[in-house]
Amino acid sequence: MKTLIFLLLSSFFLQATNAQNTFLKKIDGQYKYGLKDKGGKEITAPKYDEIKDFSDGIAQIKLNEKWGLIDSTGKELVYPKYDFIGELSLYLGYTSVRIDGKWGIIDISGNELVVPKYNAEIDFGWSRTRALVSINDPADKKNELWGLLDKSFKEIITPSYSDLDGAGSGYLKFSMDRVNVKYGLLGFDYKEIFAMKYDDIDAKSKDIISVKNNGKWTLVNAKGNAVNNIEYEDIRGFAEGRAIVVRQGKVGFIDEKGYEIIACKFDGTDYFKKTSGIVKAYVRLDGRKYYIDVNGIEIK
Repeated sequence: MKTLIFLLLSSFFLQATNAQNTFLKKIDGQYKYGLKDKGGKEITAPKYDEIKDFSDGIAQIKLNEKWGLIDSTGKELVYPKYDFIGELSLYLGYTSVRIDGKWGIIDISGNELVVPKYNAEIDFGWSRTRALVSINDPADKKNELWGLLDKSFKEIITPSYSDLDGAGSGYLKFSMDRVNVKYGLLGFDYKEIFAMKYDDIDAKSKDIISVKNNGKWTLVNAKGNAVNNIEYEDIRGFAEGRAIVVRQGKVGFIDEKGYEIIACKFDGTDYFKKTSGIVKAYVRLDGRKYYIDVNGIEIK
């Protein structure tokens, strides 16, 4: 499949260098679009209601309120049958389509990589390797059910969750309760790590996960076991092996194991970063501003 797509992309890249011009002709009282080459020779008869601008040698075509694709030689790649068809870039080699209210994905030859059956446009933007997909219960149009596709467009999680989203570091948080929403966590094998019992989940790394209940964040490991019993107002991301935490309005740092290695006593701080070969953070305490190292010792 990858080899075929590469050859097709290479072919379209060469075709994209050929000039093409749309033209209008009145047929049976209606104006229709066709294509001419750079020499003015007609290469596509005027039969389309619209031909959009070419991009990478490919253009969207419209006929009878339906959309398809055409290449710069005038070859119809996809017969106009979709209610919507996205712009198809050579970089991706595929695009989203919609028909009868359902979304799918086609490649540059018009092959349906994902048969249109989902209720939302399929977007790999949040993760280059995964895309969330949604489908509704036909008996209840308001309740969407979410699942997951992998980069080969295989459905790896059947739409069955009322909420499914990235939780950071490759994890997914899920919920099945639309009224009293609580989240659980799915691991890298898409199996449940812990059940739905948190107001929110944010994985800081593969080993340290922050979970929220009653407005406070605590830390658990990849098995869902508590790292410590400290409650924080905020737990931020890691930089240089340290993450900022906020407790009772004061900031400190935890290490990559989740231990509070620098106590929450500062009025403010920046993230740790390496400057001139030294890893340090700029902190504020009682009106003073100074640098500390990764162990919290002041750098003179």
